[in-house]
Amino acid sequence: MRRLLTGPDAAFLLVTSPDQAALADARYFRDRIASMGLPFAGFVLNRSWARTEGFVEPASLELAPDAPPATATALAKLELLARLEHDRVARDRALLNHLAREVPSTAFAIAAPYLGEAVEDLKGLAQLASGIAEGPAVG
Repeated sequence: MRRLLTGPDAAFLLVTSPDQAALADARYFRDRIASMGLPFAGFVLNRSWARTEGFVEPASLELAPDAPPATATALAKLELLARLEHDRVARDRALLNHLAREVPSTAFAIAAPYLGEAVEDLKGLAQLASGIAEGPAVG
């Protein structure tokens, strides 16, 4: 078993979330893998907000001159939510960059996209695979 796990066809890839406890666990297992002399491939930051494809800044939207007052109120609420999303994006990008600095030169850190729900079917797996393949990787 050891020969198989230390061979050229095997490597350990640790999946973690942005949660501090999960990150601590991933780092612990990375250190254990290294101390056992096993190959470490890198980290996957799962359910990450490190990407912003399709994000529209609410401030870039223009209201029609005859728009009802409720539309302006709704847009103001969207701006608040957009700021919260930007905070998540900044947090996850910083985490991804930090993880990348913690891996050896032979490893990487990559972000798996936040899909909003559990991946339970082929369509979800395809979205996840596409997001990983096209998403930000560092290292």
